[in-house]
Amino acid sequence: MTAAAQSLLSQYSQAMRDARSGDATKARQAFDKLRSLAENHPDDKLADDALFQAGEVAERYLGEYNLAQEMYEQVIERFPDSRNAMRAKGALRRLARGRETGDKPYFLYTQVLRQYAQIGSDEALKRMKDLYKQYPDFRLADRVGYWIAEEYARLDVNEEALPYYRDVVKRFPDGRYGFLAQVGLGNAFIELRQFQRAADAFRALATMKGYKDAKKISDYYVGITYQFMALWITFWLTLFLVAWWIIRVAAYTPWRDFQARTLLRVWPELLALLAPLAGGVIYVWDRSLDMRESLLWLMVGATLMLLGNTAHIYSRQPGTINAKRFSAFSALVGLALTYAIFYLTDLLNVLLDSLKATFNI
Repeated sequence: MTAAAQSLLSQYSQAMRDARSGDATKARQAFDKLRSLAENHPDDKLADDALFQAGEVAERYLGEYNLAQEMYEQVIERFPDSRNAMRAKGALRRLARGRETGDKPYFLYTQVLRQYAQIGSDEALKRMKDLYKQYPDFRLADRVGYWIAEEYARLDVNEEALPYYRDVVKRFPDGRYGFLAQVGLGNAFIELRQFQRAADAFRALATMKGYKDAKKISDYYVGITYQFMALWITFWLTLFLVAWWIIRVAAYTPWRDFQARTLLRVWPELLALLAPLAGGVIYVWDRSLDMRESLLWLMVGATLMLLGNTAHIYSRQPGTINAKRFSAFSALVGLALTYAIFYLTDLLNVLLDSLKATFNI
């Protein structure tokens, strides 16, 4: 790379950093740098990209939409065969759509999106909710309402997401975001463990016009709903089984006759169980937080179960308990505990998704 080309690249990179700094003065300087680069070096390979980015800066960071439109149109006119010409055409369509009902709401909308990292979720939600309320006829109101609902869902405040999902579906039933909001509504009901409502919401997708394969999508999500319902019921059954085992051990172990050295009998089984689990924890430590937490909890639970099983069996008088049968019961409870832990740490869904992807289910 020549010194001149390297200098241009450096100027371009600095301009992009200034544009994203959140400082209006720097954004203006970035726009000027990018436009100047494109105008003074029209044959450079960065020229079309600099001109397109100048339009992006004018649109997203300065809110000067006429200027942005001018930059996009120049890209199409001067570099008609470039990739950025295609991007500029899309940007012009986006700009026209956003400005249909005035520049102010569009500016407020794009301002929240670009400043999200700086202002945080709470302030972004406040601004978007104000926008949604003050400009009900905004051309992109469906996106605003959907964004609010999705942000609440991301924060796991699904009760707050429900009214926004419903409102988007009611106001824009035939649009893309109306369809997506209906999907979000069903997902929110799943998170709230209201499975029948979730299934009803997903069934309603079949009659909506947001996607051509609506019936197929509807059937898929209804099936997913009943899968989650089955997993939820199984989770409570496993909790019941674990609770029964705990009550049995707590109530029927003669603790007065219990001797701590009895627990030494369990070390071979404990070593055989914990060694591979410890190896698994070490392996996934930096790879997956979910798996690490799941295996650590499983190690704790397995240790307590083995100790409880040993204490219960060897503290009883000979002939008062069938050791093999109770150990088999404890093993079953151990599997139930594994399921419960995997469910609570959401690892179960990860494993199911992996199996589906592996076997193309």
